[in-house]
Amino acid sequence: MQLALDLILSQFQDDQLPQSVNANPVHRAGLDALCVYALLQAGQSLSDDRFSIHGKLVPKLLNALKRMDLSPAQPNIQDPVTYARSFRVLALSVCDRPEDRAMLKQDVAWLVRAQVDGAYSYNDWHAPVMAILPPDAWDNSNSQCALLAVWAGAELGIEVPLEYWQAVENHWRRSQQKDGQWMYSPYKPTTSLSMTCGGIASMLVTYDYLDVPHIGRAVGRDPFPGAIGAGLGWLEAEDHGVQTPTAETFYLGYDLYSLERVGLASGLKYFGVHDWYRELAAKALSYQFPNGAYGRAVVDSDTLVGTSYVLLFLTRGRAPLLMNKLRFDKFWANRPRDVANLARFASHELERQLNWQVVSADRPWQDWFDCPVLYIASHQPPKLTDAAYTNLRGFVNAGGLIFTQSDANSMQFNAWVEELARKICPDYELMNLPPTHPLFTSFAKAKVPLPRLRGVSNGSRLLIVHCPTDIAIAWQRRDDKMHPEAFNVGMNVVLYANGRDGFRNRVATTDLVAPAVRPSRAVKVARLQYAGNWNAEPFALERFGNYLSRTRGVGIEPVVVPLKELKLDTAGIALLCGTDAYHLTAEEIAAIQRYVHAGGLLIIDPIGGRSDFPAAIRSDFASRVFPGKSPEPLPADHPILKDLTLRLRMYARDLQERAPPLQIITEGQGAVLISPLDISTGLLNANTWGINGYTPESCEKLMTNIIDWAGFH
Repeated sequence: MQLALDLILSQFQDDQLPQSVNANPVHRAGLDALCVYALLQAGQSLSDDRFSIHGKLVPKLLNALKRMDLSPAQPNIQDPVTYARSFRVLALSVCDRPEDRAMLKQDVAWLVRAQVDGAYSYNDWHAPVMAILPPDAWDNSNSQCALLAVWAGAELGIEVPLEYWQAVENHWRRSQQKDGQWMYSPYKPTTSLSMTCGGIASMLVTYDYLDVPHIGRAVGRDPFPGAIGAGLGWLEAEDHGVQTPTAETFYLGYDLYSLERVGLASGLKYFGVHDWYRELAAKALSYQFPNGAYGRAVVDSDTLVGTSYVLLFLTRGRAPLLMNKLRFDKFWANRPRDVANLARFASHELERQLNWQVVSADRPWQDWFDCPVLYIASHQPPKLTDAAYTNLRGFVNAGGLIFTQSDANSMQFNAWVEELARKICPDYELMNLPPTHPLFTSFAKAKVPLPRLRGVSNGSRLLIVHCPTDIAIAWQRRDDKMHPEAFNVGMNVVLYANGRDGFRNRVATTDLVAPAVRPSRAVKVARLQYAGNWNAEPFALERFGNYLSRTRGVGIEPVVVPLKELKLDTAGIALLCGTDAYHLTAEEIAAIQRYVHAGGLLIIDPIGGRSDFPAAIRSDFASRVFPGKSPEPLPADHPILKDLTLRLRMYARDLQERAPPLQIITEGQGAVLISPLDISTGLLNANTWGINGYTPESCEKLMTNIIDWAGFH
């Protein structure tokens, strides 16, 4: 992506493309606007400082776009004025500067006026130059592009008359074919992937403005009605959603751009069985030339068009995910635009582009893990298979958070959430969340009364958050002014699960699968079982084992051992974890004494970083396990600290200036290593807010050093 961005930027001379790229000034203006739009989107996605609104480059590019003359003295019916004005709107809308508002309003007004019966051609239908054309000389490429620009303006608050959305919707309904596809124009009636995607995306836009505002509290609706459902039905069938050209740059880029619009507007992660973004991004990257271009290495007008479209596909599609919404049989989308509108709100509040996504209940949990929040909403108990419940359990154990919400305040759905909690979190209860819970501080916003929330916690982090009242109706209606509490709940949940700075994109995941080749050596690590919350993070050690296998070629073999039965011949390393105060029994003390004296390494990990567990254990060690031996700070030159700086999570940095030292007790031939802060959540690579611990990178390095040292100890 960086290569493509740099290539496009290198073609600009000062702030515009040179005349040699295209002699026609309107063509060149449209290409300028498309390229600038692609550069700005890519700059945001890649966090490229050159594209900061406060720098020198972006104002120059935007000001140059505003100087473009799109009303030539001798107009031609083939002058792409519609495209040029549309991409100028899209480019200016990315930054939404106050000084660009007049031009944005002017271009949006031109586009609203330029259509006839909701359709477009290359220029204003009402212009004298267009009089020689028949009234049905529209094309769906211009029509799609113009609508997307008007939509961008409307999203910024520019007023668009209701009649416009009605006219556009009627056009796309009329021009849809019986099989759900769309054609380019009456004079080129062949259907195509790009035009079908243009039709679906356009219908989703008009649906937002015509149907969504009138959706009341009624439930039991089809998430993809009428023409939208027919179009998506075709796209999801067979391999239709990934059958893009393989050689022609312009059409490859245009198809990808059109697909991306449908994918982001509908939220669908999959078109049928295909993960559209992952598959097509890999395909696109494989076609790129070493200089960053697409189609051919020689850079000309067509190459810049195609490269810009591919860049837009790659960068817009990889924006971080706010939330995944679970798709299941029947009524999974009573509020079809709830998460879409929450993502819009969050993007504005956090000043970064955020996507949302729809995932299927029949996929494995690893497929959902490009985002730590899985949203489930309905008015009826979802009919999920046993495999789906197993996946939900795997998702929360691996660090995910399930957020449930009752459409229409459904008592039946609320009862199902109770059942869900019992099935996937049998060791913990669904309880009312106290107002002091860290979830309520994750979104630093003016306080407003929040609806009652319930949750299931493992003693360290929330596994399920449930809202028993319907807040999604406010999301659906974009009603953040009258119901800020509904949007604040959504923001609290999202930022709690992501830790404010841990957003992932759709090709990122914290899941680490085991390597295909099993390591030749595995280190046994005992997970100690006792009459307390010993198993809060059961997946942490497994995930770390996959990490160690990938990085060191050494596996981890976890062994569950009752603490009172701990012996050196079971495992040379033992992990004692907990969240709450626990005092050792006489049998457990005796087992620890024998184990450590014989050469074992006992690691004490306070999951979540609460002080209750280590304080009680430390008290037992001082008075009953090894009387007279106090824990000492681990020396800075100790092998466990080799090449390691323990860094604190963001939440932990709010509680202390620096990481407190690890402590050690040596006894006989063994040792006890006491961590004052959480390690296990870090080994999960979960960024959950409210965890007083070390960063995931610090935890992985720390445990790697411990394994190395224990091998020589």
